[in-house]
Amino acid sequence: MKAMNRLVWILVACFWATSGFAEEVAPKDVAPKEVIANNYAKIEAVIASEKPVDAMREDIKRQMESFVDYRELARLTVKKKWEEFSSDEQIEFVGLVKGLIQGNYAKRFKPDTSLKVTYNGEPVFRKGKAKLSTTVASGDVTADVDYKMHKPEGKDEWWVYDIVIDEVSMMRNYRTQFGKIWKDGGKEALFKKLRKKEVKE
Repeated sequence: MKAMNRLVWILVACFWATSGFAEEVAPKDVAPKEVIANNYAKIEAVIASEKPVDAMREDIKRQMESFVDYRELARLTVKKKWEEFSSDEQIEFVGLVKGLIQGNYAKRFKPDTSLKVTYNGEPVFRKGKAKLSTTVASGDVTADVDYKMHKPEGKDEWWVYDIVIDEVSMMRNYRTQFGKIWKDGGKEALFKKLRKKEVKE
């Protein structure tokens, strides 16, 4: 658990229990591994740029925008309750979840961070989704990290919608937290809680 906690903020700043993925033959033009590898390289370049810490973290946030599907991640944290949101509430909710993720993790990223990523085989494909398994090491800490990816409607590229670290899903973790808040106070309580966190950040 300590190892996972030490790696979580690093991994989420770089990107975004797994089951149900059966092996399928992937189309030749599909390259989810390259999406992750390319973005790791870009994040490492940002870290090595010697920019002030705040500017570096803003660059990391902007890089995350290009491959993390915050809308899908946010939708999955509330499942069917997503349909109870108006269009404006959906937009706000996605922004609040994105801010929560970035606020909790990207701000902790340090210029001297170093990562070693090992890819454990090729991606596994099932029903239009992919799972890429890796092992990530930072110093003397190692964790197994799975990236869950899909192609959003209207897009050809693979986007990350969940990260599973040592069998703990980020999306499911938020779903549990949000579910408890919703149960106690409904949709209004959840928005109030998230807005309050945004103001603190």
